[in-house]
Amino acid sequence: MGDRLEGADAAARPLPAPDGCGQKKPIVVAAIAREMAAFLWAIGHQVESVN
Repeated sequence: MGDRLEGADAAARPLPAPDGCGQKKPIVVAAIAREMAAFLWAIGHQVESVN
């Protein structure tokens, strides 16, 4: 997978997956939600408006 991402924009890097080793579920869920929100924010700033 590293070959496909070589030279790609930083926003295209895969998110690290939580392994659940001792982490509480609400913390993992909040971290995933935060990463998804940041991903959608970045897409919104990269995509041209459709007006």
